[in-house]
Amino acid sequence: TFSGCYNRKSSNPNLTSNTIVNSFEIENRISDSIELELSEIADYIHIVRLETLNSVVMGGIYSMVIDENYMVIGSEKEYFLFDVKGRFIRMLLKTGRGPEEFILPLFSQVIRNGILYFSDAIKNKNYIYCIDLKSDRLERIPRYNTGNIQYFIPDTDTTFIVLSEVFERDKKASLSATIEYSLIRQDLKGNLLNEISLGVFKGAFP
Repeated sequence: TFSGCYNRKSSNPNLTSNTIVNSFEIENRISDSIELELSEIADYIHIVRLETLNSVVMGGIYSMVIDENYMVIGSEKEYFLFDVKGRFIRMLLKTGRGPEEFILPLFSQVIRNGILYFSDAIKNKNYIYCIDLKSDRLERIPRYNTGNIQYFIPDTDTTFIVLSEVFERDKKASLSATIEYSLIRQDLKGNLLNEISLGVFKGAFP
């Protein structure tokens, strides 16, 4: 079971990509502990009970992605697909090192047109994966570069933006390295559309 809170700016009770789940945005200027009434944050709480089946054994919830039609729930070793009413649809992904398994998937928090995007840097840095939640079709999207993905989001149906981190060890000093951060916008064929450098940082790394 999980809960979603809705603020006063929205009167829509349905789960959407803007639903706040288990988190609240607090002003950065607040630097000490405070007490807030729930009514100061949300109008009401929507609780969804996830369907339980003998064939579906779920431990703790480690991650989730929600849109108007689906909920993707990640446990320690498996990822499950539910509808927004909590009805189980199917097993989505399994973790492991097999050909149809993923080691450490990182999901985009936006589902576009029923397509869920995710990466797995340990399995293969060269691709971002997309899975059609309706048909279960899995495809690979080539990446423009192979830096570590900190965050990514599909901004249109044919493009997405990646916050990339490129780590390079200094060959002359074993404990020294540089990290370059950049925002990369590319299409689904791996072609670069825009790139913004966010800076290069040097430091000591064990």
